[in-house]
Amino acid sequence: MRSVSRSRRTRALEALALLVLLGGSLSTIPVLDRILLVLLSPARVALDLAGPGLATLGAQDPPDVVLRRREGELALDLAERMSRAAQPQELTLPLGVRAVEAEVLARPTDRPDALQVLLADPRGLQRGSAVVFGDVFLGSLTRIPSARASGRAGHLGEVRLLTSRNARVSGLVGGEKEVSPRLVVGGIQSAARQDHWYLAVHNPQDEGLTRGMVLLDDPDPLLSVANGWQLGRVALEPDPVRGGQRVAGLEPLVDHEAGLARVLVLSRSTEPAVALVPSAAGEWVSVRRGMLLADGQRVGFPLLAGSLSGLRSGAAVADGQRFVGRVIRAAPLNAMVRRIEDPGCSVNVLAVREGDLEARPFVLGRIVSLGLDDEGRRAFAWPGERAWTGNQNEEVQLWTLAGEAGVPGGLLLGQAALPSGDGPHVLTVTVPGVELESPPASAALPGRLRVFINWEASQ
Repeated sequence: MRSVSRSRRTRALEALALLVLLGGSLSTIPVLDRILLVLLSPARVALDLAGPGLATLGAQDPPDVVLRRREGELALDLAERMSRAAQPQELTLPLGVRAVEAEVLARPTDRPDALQVLLADPRGLQRGSAVVFGDVFLGSLTRIPSARASGRAGHLGEVRLLTSRNARVSGLVGGEKEVSPRLVVGGIQSAARQDHWYLAVHNPQDEGLTRGMVLLDDPDPLLSVANGWQLGRVALEPDPVRGGQRVAGLEPLVDHEAGLARVLVLSRSTEPAVALVPSAAGEWVSVRRGMLLADGQRVGFPLLAGSLSGLRSGAAVADGQRFVGRVIRAAPLNAMVRRIEDPGCSVNVLAVREGDLEARPFVLGRIVSLGLDDEGRRAFAWPGERAWTGNQNEEVQLWTLAGEAGVPGGLLLGQAALPSGDGPHVLTVTVPGVELESPPASAALPGRLRVFINWEASQ
């Protein structure tokens, strides 16, 4: 009887060991995830409670502590700049209208013309409310939080951009004209230039007079609070049939694809809106790093935590305030990170002149890693569709731009000299006090890194 009992215990221990070994693999097994979640929940709670102490155990101040502190201050300053950039610049809010700030979390994978947003104050908002950025009209709110939702779920909303195929608003040509022709705007119209597009124009009242800036002028009560906000500038192309020029569409005034981090939702209310809390979009967890790995020019490393700790594919990984890379796979007990130096890795960024506190950040959009150059510097391909208007090769700081699932704004990529003129360009990026080597796997990283946990945007 005793041998039978021992045999059963042995088999049970072997089965548990097999589960742990499988859980430690970098392949995600959904059924195993649920089993391990039940078995290891008590241990996970204990580790979470002990996490802050473990993260600081044996830690020492790095030699560049002053520089690191400065980077943290700059990140907070950047958040304030982005908040100011979302506010009307030349326009003023009408009386009885309030602006609710919203942070862009992600784009739903099956709806590229939609934005998932975190609303600072959803009270009083309705489906169809106008959404703007600065002086530019963007679209309308199509999803509001459920009245029963709590926590961050009680602040989640969704925006339909004017680029959507079904979006339509009324506008008129602005400027000092005796007659302001009316037109309908919505959707996308391809342009004669390759890889370029316009906001589509429908039924212009007088195409010959449709020139210059077009402003929103819509009778919808929810949209009319944004009447006077800009829709775009009329773009002209040669008319192959009638000769002369025809209205090809409206030149967009913002980067709809990668340039929206914070937006405003307008609604009629005399009650002031609650300010957006910068940390509301997610939280950071401290995770221990495994050994650095490299396969030719492709580079990454494992993390000694996985989906049971909240890690998800796409999550940003940072060393302090510095962007390191993104999680590409998350098993229950560990995860794999792809470093930003890995060729093909991409991220949305903006540029800031350090010390110029009044200048608006310049949105570069998506840049794609080309790996390290011969001197160990990060190289990125930048399409440069919106040309840099500052000085040639002016030194700027590059920071991540919110709006992509798992990647918050305000993570530092490094310093770069921006070339002026139309792209494409190659940017060389350096990190103060950091010397990278080729292959990048030999670059030093601390034993613990931060991983961004954003449940709503990753589910």
